Amino acid sequence: MTAKLAPRNFLVSLITAYVVGFLPLVITPWVFEDAVTRCGAGMAGSAGGTIVGATALAAVIGALIPSGRHRLLGFAGVALVAGGSLVAAFDRSCGAGGLVGEVLVGLGCGTGYAVGLAIAGQTEDPTRSFGRLWIAFVLWQAVLLFVGPYLIPATPLGLWLIPLLLVPFYLAGCIFLVPAEKIERRPAELSDTPRSAFAPATLLLIGGSVFLYMRDGTSWALTAHFAEKAGLSPERYGLLAGIASLLALLGPLALERLTTGRARRWGAMFGVLAGFALSVSFVTLHSPLSFTLTILPYSGIGLAAVTLLMGWISETDTSGRAVGLAGGLSIALHAVGTASAGYAEATGGPTAPLLLVLTYGTLDVICVAAAVLFVRAGPRAAVGQSA
Repeated sequence: MTAKLAPRNFLVSLITAYVVGFLPLVITPWVFEDAVTRCGAGMAGSAGGTIVGATALAAVIGALIPSGRHRLLGFAGVALVAGGSLVAAFDRSCGAGGLVGEVLVGLGCGTGYAVGLAIAGQTEDPTRSFGRLWIAFVLWQAVLLFVGPYLIPATPLGLWLIPLLLVPFYLAGCIFLVPAEKIERRPAELSDTPRSAFAPATLLLIGGSVFLYMRDGTSWALTAHFAEKAGLSPERYGLLAGIASLLALLGPLALERLTTGRARRWGAMFGVLAGFALSVSFVTLHSPLSFTLTILPYSGIGLAAVTLLMGWISETDTSGRAVGLAGGLSIALHAVGTASAGYAEATGGPTAPLLLVLTYGTLDVICVAAAVLFVRAGPRAAVGQSA
């Protein structure tokens, strides 16, 4: 039964969670840089944080809504994305009008993200499902990063043309939606994660996901800004970011070889550590060479770590709500990271972004390492209790 439903569910999850839902994160550097140019770095932090924060709010609320109402939720999201894009495109002031448009776009994208997570998180092997969907998303993201610097200045709608172009695909995803309760769940005995460790491990993993997104929000929101500091043109930045997105395919593809829980856990640990190191490089080294060497592997390592964490969380909760809450909270804290990056750059001096990255990255590593150790101790604890 699962095999017959999977292709359609994967398509819907791709359109909603990975194309529409993650759109605010993809365009955040452009939103940030546009706001820096027009309104200053402080306003840029608010602009970038607003759209991502609205996405997170809708994702958290959507994770708590019964799956039978997901189609209606998706249709509401379509209207929000379309209306918000038009409002943001035609109000170019630094006042409340533009922020209202960003809020509407974020809410619309967040509803799609919630629907997609509910479906992908309840498939037979969530980690593999997320990995394959990331592959499809990365291809779309690469195209967007390649053409964005040329497309955005060529139209009066600016960067808000991009979400408008996605509205028909979002609508199609809602029309062909398959309810999550029809998806056959992966049997518990196929997972080698100890059931007794589920609740504590889930909390630790949600914390790891949250701090990973905070660290990424701080460094990723500033990439276009740091590229300019390194002397790279917007076109060169778009080219490098697009190439990095294509190389990011290696991250999810590598997960196909990680078939055991132990391998996936240690893969998540490695991805978190490597992503932390690259984020530190982003905010400390501003030469063209260092920026290039940092951005090329950044997305692939980050996608692998996120995929492994979300798949692991999905293994701990058969309802699918845990992964939805983790996704929504992670995006919410990504917004905090984005906003803090803007304020740090504007008021805290050159070392402020580095301190933020070090703080968020360290907490991320602690949470994931604790989850790995907790799960490893689970079977021994269970044996001791049974004795």
